[in-house]
Amino acid sequence: MSIETNHQHVNDDAGNRNGAVMENTGVTLAESAWALQNKINPFPVGGELTWDGERLRFTLGTLAGEAFVGWVEERLGVEGLKDRLQAGETVDAISVGKDELRVSWPAIYAGSALEITDQNDRTWLISLDYPSGGSISQTMSLFSGRKKGKAWKKALAG
Repeated sequence: MSIETNHQHVNDDAGNRNGAVMENTGVTLAESAWALQNKINPFPVGGELTWDGERLRFTLGTLAGEAFVGWVEERLGVEGLKDRLQAGETVDAISVGKDELRVSWPAIYAGSALEITDQNDRTWLISLDYPSGGSISQTMSLFSGRKKGKAWKKALAG
């Protein structure tokens, strides 16, 4: 988890920029997260989910450049996304203002993932933990993601 005060950023022990970020103007959240193509065949694409109290963003960067992003290109209506990401460009796959924001929390994920419908009526499934394959690791991810989800649910409800 990282804490940011007066915009000075402190990383967690692993050097990651994850978790709740505090600023003088209120609470902002920033979390590593994964966009999932769907609930059956996820094809996870990593990025950073952020909320600044006014806008929710899911930003793709280098991590996403390592994944299969064809489904993201199709959903966004763009081409060449993988090359752009691998070249160091960041791309906001989601950028929704609070007045346009529609969020739900699918029960199947027990609070560890959210569905965001953007202003273009595209629905995005975002997992707050990497969707791992084995049942034990999925259970551990569920507990971790559920804890993170509670903070997100509270922030987005306000």
